[in-house]
Amino acid sequence: MLAPSSFDSRGSGSPDDLPTHVQKQTPIYAQIVQAIRQEAARQAPKLRNRACQPIFLLHPQPTSKVCLFFHGFTAAPYQFAPLAQILFQAGYNVLVPLLPEHGLLGDWGPFNPPPLPTQAEPYEAFAQEWLQLARGLGQQLVIGGLSGGGTLAAWLSLEHSRALTKTLLFAPYFGSSRPVVDQVTRLVNRYQEWLRPTPDSVAPGYGGFEVTALRVFLEMGREVLRRSHYEDTPSTFVIASPSDRAASNFDHRLFLNASCAISPTPGISASIQFTIFPTQC
Repeated sequence: MLAPSSFDSRGSGSPDDLPTHVQKQTPIYAQIVQAIRQEAARQAPKLRNRACQPIFLLHPQPTSKVCLFFHGFTAAPYQFAPLAQILFQAGYNVLVPLLPEHGLLGDWGPFNPPPLPTQAEPYEAFAQEWLQLARGLGQQLVIGGLSGGGTLAAWLSLEHSRALTKTLLFAPYFGSSRPVVDQVTRLVNRYQEWLRPTPDSVAPGYGGFEVTALRVFLEMGREVLRRSHYEDTPSTFVIASPSDRAASNFDHRLFLNASCAISPTPGISASIQFTIFPTQC
């Protein structure tokens, strides 16, 4: 799809595969940048609005760090727009792609729900592909995500722990703060609308979803928690808030404690940090 033919879209995650020579490979860099920009142009006519457009902030040359971020479930890249600008101005290449089947034009609602994936495979393949592209844009790779995007970033960090410098997880969705909500997500098949801040407000992304689509991230989050007990993770920074009703700070602590208990494999720099911001934040 997007990946240039010179890159393996699967990736082994071993240190020898890291593109440390990429700064000398300007033709390859230009090829990757062109592929990314073509993908953005291809998607643009199909999107709901400008907030749903992917964010690709790329310097003329490869950079010391590349940041790859995944937005939240039913949302869009606009969630990372301020942070992306700050990191780009600091000298980094920044990628915030649009998750599969998100942000599309359509008259979506209970009788015509948005076509969100109901299996993990499309998200996993998507994340693997973007990881390979990002590795060709600089020397060190930082990934991150918000809510469901944080779940996907956590999964990717377990798959490719040796390829990453750091993982930033913003309120990753490993489960709800209310267990009963998790039970409903596991058992119920129905259309669910997000609560609106005001009656006339319109979300840039989707205003609702089928619960089966959310279940993908719940199951992925539980998988991440299980694997964190026995698999290496790269240096990870988790940010959460007690006012967040969608994600469980208890699960965040489980992830933290499990990851800290693992002895890192040689070659992996492991450091897990967890910060809870005050409720008013």
